[in-house]
Amino acid sequence: MKILHCLVAFALTCGLSSVAKADAVDFQMVVIDPPPLGYTVNVITNTAFSFSFSPCVAPGQIPLGTPFVGCFTGQNETGQLLTSLQVAVPPIPGQIAGCGPSGTGLDLFLHATCSGDDVSGYILNFTGGAITDHELFTIAEAYVDPSAFPQVSAVFNTTPEPGSIWLFATGILAGGGLILADPRRRNALLSRI
Repeated sequence: MKILHCLVAFALTCGLSSVAKADAVDFQMVVIDPPPLGYTVNVITNTAFSFSFSPCVAPGQIPLGTPFVGCFTGQNETGQLLTSLQVAVPPIPGQIAGCGPSGTGLDLFLHATCSGDDVSGYILNFTGGAITDHELFTIAEAYVDPSAFPQVSAVFNTTPEPGSIWLFATGILAGGGLILADPRRRNALLSRI
């Protein structure tokens, strides 16, 4: 009798799970390193910009056999090293943002986090990498027709690079500090002067 109860409970569980239909094709966004051929490149001179997706060119913006359908390719002409990217996406009805690597081995950022929903919109953060000055990058999205994807806002964070004279001065001071911190080296240096 207990086995019959278990089978009925199992059947009900399986039957009810079909009611909770999850969207199997929620959108995903990645930032990859494209080869420089055969597609439109947008020059990015400011760390904050907005863009719309266009149909991807494959091969080119994305490798063949990937699910990405919407692409935006830019070239970093900000004069700065871009160390992370935050993308704000308006709400897309029935969608959940997906974060993860592209599976292509071409990801420019190693880590991605997604937050938000189809009511308030989404924030996607890409970290753990960098885009150098003059380097190309492609922001690609999967599973939503690019003509139906809303315009998005993007902001790059930067790490300022010190000038050559500051790097040189820092190296000299650090080396001098190491020599003066060791009493034997300091005494040997002073005895030669």
